[in-house]
Amino acid sequence: MNQALTKQESQLIAILAEKEVYLTSSYLAMVLAMSSKSVRKNLKALVTVEQEYGFELKMQKSKGYKLRIITPKAFIKTVERAASYDLNNVKMRAYYIIKLLLLNNFANIEISQQELADKITISLSTLKKDLQDVKMRLEHFGVEVATNNCGIYLKGTEQGIRAVMSRYYAQMQTFPENPFILGVFEGDEYQFVKRVLAKQLKIESIILSDLALDTITIHILVMLTRLKNKDFIESSVPMSRIQIPPNYLVALRRICCQYEAFFSLIINEIERKQLLANLLSCQLQAKHEHFGQNEEYLKHLIDQLLLGIWESMHIDFRHDSNLRNGLYLHIEILIHRLTFNKKIENQLLTTIKKNYPFAFQLSLVGAVLLEKELGDALSEAEIGYLAVHFGAALARQGQEKNKKCCTAIIVCGTGVATALLVKERVAEHFGKTIKIIGSFALHEIDENLIENVDVVLTTVPLPYEWANIILIKNLLNIEETQTIEKCLQKQENILVDMLQLLHPALFLHETRLRTKNQIIKEMTENARIHMNLDLQTIASVYDRERLASSEIGNLLAIPHPIYNYCEQSFISIMVLDKAVMWDEFYVQVVVMIVVNKEDIKAWEEIFLSLIRYLTHHDGITKMLETKNYNNFVQRFIRKEF
Repeated sequence: MNQALTKQESQLIAILAEKEVYLTSSYLAMVLAMSSKSVRKNLKALVTVEQEYGFELKMQKSKGYKLRIITPKAFIKTVERAASYDLNNVKMRAYYIIKLLLLNNFANIEISQQELADKITISLSTLKKDLQDVKMRLEHFGVEVATNNCGIYLKGTEQGIRAVMSRYYAQMQTFPENPFILGVFEGDEYQFVKRVLAKQLKIESIILSDLALDTITIHILVMLTRLKNKDFIESSVPMSRIQIPPNYLVALRRICCQYEAFFSLIINEIERKQLLANLLSCQLQAKHEHFGQNEEYLKHLIDQLLLGIWESMHIDFRHDSNLRNGLYLHIEILIHRLTFNKKIENQLLTTIKKNYPFAFQLSLVGAVLLEKELGDALSEAEIGYLAVHFGAALARQGQEKNKKCCTAIIVCGTGVATALLVKERVAEHFGKTIKIIGSFALHEIDENLIENVDVVLTTVPLPYEWANIILIKNLLNIEETQTIEKCLQKQENILVDMLQLLHPALFLHETRLRTKNQIIKEMTENARIHMNLDLQTIASVYDRERLASSEIGNLLAIPHPIYNYCEQSFISIMVLDKAVMWDEFYVQVVVMIVVNKEDIKAWEEIFLSLIRYLTHHDGITKMLETKNYNNFVQRFIRKEF
């Protein structure tokens, strides 16, 4: 049997598993709020149990520690266990506090702040800060953390309490093992709820994704729980503007009748309307019913959205029918979620923001336009799902670009016959993708000729060091054709000289700033002085933070504007003396990217290059150690270019 890991050991495993580089004990101590001595002590303990948990710890002098996975299956369980211990994370503590207060709400009891602090093993002062975060998270549900002589508790409307329950209990363990579910229902009762729901929806051809089915199941379980406890909602969402499909009404009636008979309770008309609203707001409908939405209005919304992206970003999606169809269905359902005030989770959000930054940037522009048209704010989760559509559209544009004809010349030192053979091989493999504009002898080649074609295919070495020169030794074998393909792909990339975007005056080291807004204000003011950054772009940086936090994790945040009105592109970097709480994570390195319209297609390349260096190449650790502009530039170029 595996030896139980301590909380600190689990946290160390979690962060080492996320990285692919050596991490020093000082860096680990800083991220996990431990002393370096505690880090070394816990790492030493992990060495004795590493094989049991499917990993190996490697140590290298002056570099630190690195984790290597030996047995993936065993290690996955280890990481899952490690994640459950992450109460050093402000976000996880907030979730824990909310879930505990919800359980207390069901039992109608309070808890003192000191008792709560002891449960989480944090100080009372830290708990008070966490409660401010909890209050902020509950605010848009209409629920607050109230206090009486016995302690703290949740106070709000019944709809608000249920919305919080549905949101946060969904993030607990798999339903059958969920402590909330087991506290109210037996396992067979839970299965009955889900089985009845799935069967009746199937009969009426209402098809839901697995995620949507689980979401509706949670709403129903919360409803039945509250009804058993004699907690009723006073009013349901307005339905007068919605044309209800008959099959939904039939399914609703049958579902409620079976639940009433099985649980010996009454589901009144208001509760039924609320359940119907939950069904209508699901993400996936069987036949994509329009539910009374004006088709012309939806098309107008999409026209305005795509036009706005074209005008502000110079990216033209206006003729992409696949994107239009995807946005049509998505926005139709989005409007229903906004109408019914339904909040959704997006488990892919962090991945989308980190790996598809330009698609997310486009979705931010779209979100601003939709908010103006619809009059409702979009959540970060909704914006993330919009980014999926734009990511697919960008991929299609890339594929179309790859179909465009590239120009090439053939350089041959052995005669016309060889050149003709190479030409035929190129035509055979690449078709119309490559247009051969001529064959030349070695003495006919000069830099001007090389510069004016996409690819140079040569059977003899050339005295030039150009990236588009490809040496052909085997009359285009598999390896050589792959080399040509890679070269053609590179032609489509926007290569930006990163050094032109960096400047010593934009590299800041700060010891006095303690909040996100202070940091952004200092960086934008500095950029206004040195780069003539305009007030509109500065305001857009703040707007972007309002819509979606720019924190990436691993002590890094990358703020940037939604709209760029600036004339010059630049990158500003700030290294803080101490990590500050950004939104949900601590941040100590802040990289602000401002790219003008002319360079906008290079935005993602810039973003990903910085991410690669700072997170995968141990760049943050080195920056925190040196806080030096020249060292940063030298290491960055060496690692990325």
